[in-house]
Amino acid sequence: MVSRREALGRLVAGAAALAVAPRALWATAPQPITVYKTAACGCCADWVKHMTQSGFTVTAKNVSDVDEIANELRVPASLRACHIAVTGRYVISGHVPADLVKQLLREAASQTVGLAVPGMPAGSPGMESPTPERYEIIEWRRNGSTRVYASR
Repeated sequence: MVSRREALGRLVAGAAALAVAPRALWATAPQPITVYKTAACGCCADWVKHMTQSGFTVTAKNVSDVDEIANELRVPASLRACHIAVTGRYVISGHVPADLVKQLLREAASQTVGLAVPGMPAGSPGMESPTPERYEIIEWRRNGSTRVYASR
């Protein structure tokens, strides 16, 4: 027979597991991401492949003008690149590594608008190169401020 104390302990442990389960399941479930790119951009297609291989469920939409989408999403001109993506409530501009997108989604920072890798640095996902260059992943916030989120 289970003591009252032991039963209560099991109940509390079970409730704690249920409280954590949705977040844990979400963290391992494929995350949808929509990528806006031009049809002719090979590095964009390579970034889509990188995101798919990293567990994202990608919907790629070919558009005639990526800047139009960037304007709608209010991506600062200095943070723009060849493609724009949306996942959850965040905007991703350029060749941001999938692990950092996942990190951002886990953090769920309410003041963050998104992450960007401005330009097309050699060695970033989709821009693989035998001579990679160092680049920064920039976070931008609702108040307009930016900061270096990570460096690679």
